[in-house]
Amino acid sequence: MQDGTVTAQNVQNTDEESVDFKQILFRYLYHWPLYLVAAVIAICAAFFYMRYTPPVYQMQTSLLIKNDSKNGGSAPQMALSEIDLFSNNKVVENEIEILKSKALMEKVVTNLNLGIEYYSTNDIIERPLYKNGPIEMYAIEFNPNSRAYELMFTYLGGNKFVVQNKEGEKFNGEFGKIYHKFFGSWKIDNTKDAQAFKGHEIKIKIAKPYLIANRLLGSLLITLPSKNVTVLQITLEDVIPKRGTDILNRLIFEYNKAAVEDKNLVTESTLKFVQDRLDSLGSELNIAERRVEEFKSSKGLTNISSEADMVLKNIQTVDAKLNEVNIQLSVIEGIEKYVANADQASSVPTTLGLNDPVLLGLISNLTDLEAKRSSILANGTANNPLLEPLQVQIEASKRAISESVQVMKNSLLLTKRDLTSTTSRMEGAIRQIPKQERQFIDLQRQQTIKDNLVTYLLQKREEAALSYAATIADSRVIDEPYVNDSPIKPKAQIVYTLALVLGLVVSTGYVYIKDQLNNKIASQQDVMDKTKAPILGQIMFSDGFEPVVVKPKSRKAIAEQFRAFRTNLQFVFGAKQESHVTLFTSSMSGEGKSFVALNLGAAFAISNRKTVVLELDLRKPKISTSLGIDNSFGISNYLIGKATKEEIVKQSEVHPNLYIISSGPIPPNPAELLEQQAMDELIAYLKQNFDEVIIDSPPVGLVTDTLILARLADLSLYIVRHGYTQKNQVQMLNQLYEERKLPKLGIVMNAIQSSGSYGYGYGYGYGYGYGYGYGYGYYSDDSNRTNMSFKKKLAKFLSRF
Repeated sequence: MQDGTVTAQNVQNTDEESVDFKQILFRYLYHWPLYLVAAVIAICAAFFYMRYTPPVYQMQTSLLIKNDSKNGGSAPQMALSEIDLFSNNKVVENEIEILKSKALMEKVVTNLNLGIEYYSTNDIIERPLYKNGPIEMYAIEFNPNSRAYELMFTYLGGNKFVVQNKEGEKFNGEFGKIYHKFFGSWKIDNTKDAQAFKGHEIKIKIAKPYLIANRLLGSLLITLPSKNVTVLQITLEDVIPKRGTDILNRLIFEYNKAAVEDKNLVTESTLKFVQDRLDSLGSELNIAERRVEEFKSSKGLTNISSEADMVLKNIQTVDAKLNEVNIQLSVIEGIEKYVANADQASSVPTTLGLNDPVLLGLISNLTDLEAKRSSILANGTANNPLLEPLQVQIEASKRAISESVQVMKNSLLLTKRDLTSTTSRMEGAIRQIPKQERQFIDLQRQQTIKDNLVTYLLQKREEAALSYAATIADSRVIDEPYVNDSPIKPKAQIVYTLALVLGLVVSTGYVYIKDQLNNKIASQQDVMDKTKAPILGQIMFSDGFEPVVVKPKSRKAIAEQFRAFRTNLQFVFGAKQESHVTLFTSSMSGEGKSFVALNLGAAFAISNRKTVVLELDLRKPKISTSLGIDNSFGISNYLIGKATKEEIVKQSEVHPNLYIISSGPIPPNPAELLEQQAMDELIAYLKQNFDEVIIDSPPVGLVTDTLILARLADLSLYIVRHGYTQKNQVQMLNQLYEERKLPKLGIVMNAIQSSGSYGYGYGYGYGYGYGYGYGYGYYSDDSNRTNMSFKKKLAKFLSRF
């Protein structure tokens, strides 16, 4: 018998392993209505999302960053480079960071007035109005505590309007007037005929420029397609294509403007220096010329001697050189102050008259480094990690400039000393000239010095002005900003696909969580995972109320399952034709223990096995009541000595081979009665007179009666009801199996829901296969299923959710 049990279990395990994947699949397919509803909801949600989500478009442009170190330059550019005070070499990565700087984007927002947005509220969702609205609002000044504000505008007709804030405060105003209300100072202009918007509300959203700049920078992308080129691809995402192209155009304009202003810093400084000198020298030259004129007029001089003329020319030449040296020393003084000053943002030193290429290169490099530091500080904080290496470079440049300036200054001072000495010698020579000529030469000398200096400065001013006018940005737009025809998001195909996937994931997650939270036995695998006890039978769920479903000519599926169950037991018992005592028990009431015991008895009876069923659930008998047998006389009467063995055995009306021993009156001490020797004698008597003895005992999880009766049984069958027995109760079953408290313990799966969520489909043919597979189409009870009440059909349908 043990060999038969193991064989059945092995076959069963092999089949289970082959259909594990199918069980998982059926478990989820059982809930197909849930998936269908979830898919419909997901598609509807995707439709409304697509309907009411503004499409986002992508604007693109290409910008060439000129780099002479890579690209060379044209002939005109090379000609102008002689007076250009900055080189055109660019680091493309730095230009990308400049284009993405917050300061630059804030200028774009301010110039395009993007800090104020308008929305039409006539539709279900708000529609943005960009250059299509009837008004234009200007935020003149913000209150310090205001970051963003929202107003509702209504046109009243004529020149009047009313605005209302979120708190419901209203304010009447007129177009063109400045008001100090709500978030600060502002005014509203009527840009076009507002009659079409009369009575309609327009929502106005006001925000400080830096907030809008941050938002735009989040949708701005600048990429370098290849390291071998200096062309930048600039893309921007926006719901309004026109606004996007305007932003890109303005961004490039502000970038070029800033680049030109940066290059002209030194030129502007030079022009200012020259103009200041010219302003002071102009009056001095006029005074000198007037003195010469007055002297010649008063003395009647028309010419001077050739000696005096020669001395005058020599001294004029020396004075001109001395003036150049003095100007260069003044410039060097400015450079020293610039290097010594901690903040160079406000002033850039002029390099007028300096011809040292090393010094000019160092000053240009320092100016670039200072500009980068100012940009980082403007767009970040003092804790930026880029500042420290940049500061090191700045300090190194300053030291190099200081050393170079000191060398040049020493050289200039030496030259000045030589020129001053020469001037002194020439002045001595002048003293030898007659007094009147000497006086004239002195006056003319002063005039010539001033005149030469003014001429020199005028020449430098023209050079600086030419350089200023010739300065151009080191970039060129390759492709004007354009808009892709189709929006980049939301993409209908992606949205609907994601919605369906999300619906499937949510539905699957719901089923999975529901399964994990379910503590009831839901499949055969749940039993096999918790116990090694073999499963000897499987009984499907039946909607009927018949106590006995196994009848001689019955073709119902459940009857065939009991026949298969009977066959399995014959494998367990072996080939010997002796009497068998089979004990039925369960974890708790309601698992169908009495029903299975009675129908198994009927299955043995119709196979010509004389069978008796003992109703030993003395506390709660059910068999006698379901069969309509008088229970006033039964086992309890026998155990107390009020009846004989022969008297309590009753033939049932189900089949001539099926006998019933009812429980009799409910005794006060069932456990003590079952322990008496009389119980052993009754079983011995029944084994002599019957082929099969079936004991319907109480649930083992509630009372000890079953364990008392276990001594009398050859085989124990434990009923586990699908969707009813709890999983932790199977652990108690396993403990009984391992401790061998019940003889040859096996399991019967009862009330299995056909086509259920755990893959119990039945396709039974003539090969019994140990209780697997019973197809309804072959049996006569199919018509009964079609007559299921609407209430039951609805309950079964809702169970799939």
